[in-house]
Amino acid sequence: MQTARKLETYLPEPTHSRQRSTKRYRRVRRRPRRLPDTVLICGAVVMVVFLAVVYLGQQVATMHLNVQAQRLEQQLQAEVQKHEQLLVQLNAAQSLRYIEELARAEIGMVDSQALTVLLLDVPAHRNMAVAEAEAAKQGATTGLFVELTDFLNHLLSLGGVRAGWSGQ
Repeated sequence: MQTARKLETYLPEPTHSRQRSTKRYRRVRRRPRRLPDTVLICGAVVMVVFLAVVYLGQQVATMHLNVQAQRLEQQLQAEVQKHEQLLVQLNAAQSLRYIEELARAEIGMVDSQALTVLLLDVPAHRNMAVAEAEAAKQGATTGLFVELTDFLNHLLSLGGVRAGWSGQ
């Protein structure tokens, strides 16, 4: 088998009046070189892989954002529910019945209709010494602490209260 010869294309010699002494050949335009098929296939594969990675990255980011949106939605629902409970408590706290119950429990308020008041009728001109003398006559025993507080009340006159005494 013989190899094929490459034919070169020559231009014919010019026919017009000006003839040059040297022959000029026209250059043949070469076709642009084509990339090999393997390079094209590898480039296409690289492009497809790149696009797949970008697409998957967007899908993962979307899933994370959806999870975060659901979590925020749950927090919002919890806060709305808490707000509604606080509104119910506020309405209950503004009712007179709740305020009355709270006053009875916290500060020991007593219903005015159920209260019995005992009044000891002692004349206002009585002296403390007279009251003490009466108490001694009746045989009331006083302890050390009562005597000490009576002494300090007489000494300091700060308006202390004597147990069992409602006079002025």
